[in-house]
Amino acid sequence: MFWVIAAYFVQMFAVSLIQPAFTAFIADLSRVSSRGKAFGHYNLFMVGATIPAPLVGGYLADTVGLRFPFAIATSISLIALIASFGLVEISSKPITIEDKVPVEDKVENTVMPFATVMLIFGTIGFLTGVLNGMLSPLIRIYPMFKLGVNATELGLAFSIGSGLVTALVQIPGGRLTDKVGRKPIMLFSLLGVPFIIAIAYTNSLLEFILASAGLVAFSNLSSPAYYAWQMDLVPSPKRARTSDLINAITGIGMFVGPFLSTWLYQSQPNIVLPFFATTLPWILQTPLILKLKETKKT
Repeated sequence: MFWVIAAYFVQMFAVSLIQPAFTAFIADLSRVSSRGKAFGHYNLFMVGATIPAPLVGGYLADTVGLRFPFAIATSISLIALIASFGLVEISSKPITIEDKVPVEDKVENTVMPFATVMLIFGTIGFLTGVLNGMLSPLIRIYPMFKLGVNATELGLAFSIGSGLVTALVQIPGGRLTDKVGRKPIMLFSLLGVPFIIAIAYTNSLLEFILASAGLVAFSNLSSPAYYAWQMDLVPSPKRARTSDLINAITGIGMFVGPFLSTWLYQSQPNIVLPFFATTLPWILQTPLILKLKETKKT
């Protein structure tokens, strides 16, 4: 069990290490009026790999062995290392205003105080981390121990119910973010709360996939809005550090969340209770979202 935990720690550390740089890079090279679409396209390519990967990984685990997917993942990471040299070359060049996409306004310096933005987004990040942390073990425990699925079927559920749906909503989410606004899309995503509870009442793999798809569709539709809004309200020189800090706070929430949901799962015979508890961090984000000022360009 130690090596499983160690491997997962290294994986998440590597992903979290590069995320702030990508977030700041996209924000600096996009306008306020099209930043939602920019993050939608970025998220589409980022999550595109999650469509085939779980299914392939589950199949390889069942047919070849549990260690084989780890070896394949290590080989792929070497390709990413080679590709990163192109990013290093670009980022090493001095960037001037003339080299960037023209900035339409200075909204990030005037809308809200930086400390207020950090406090609100830090709290949202923590609650999001707790939510994802609580949900992560539950959506694995339930299909494996309640529905009796194997690794291939679990991979299929994550490929369709999570990866495919996440990819499908990124472009619409980005366009709606720019057209309707950051705040309405963030609030609209709260309609995904009932799907968390619906998962606990599924009786087949198909029902589990459909309930997961509903949850993922609503929650990830707001992903471009979340990042675009965050970068709108932060001055350009502080974007990478801001993203880094908020990701760290989110990570704290993800560290706490699994302990809460698994404790509830083990202490209560009713599987529905942990799913009900998982909705609370999501609902608590509502007043924080309302507090933030809209930055959409008209």
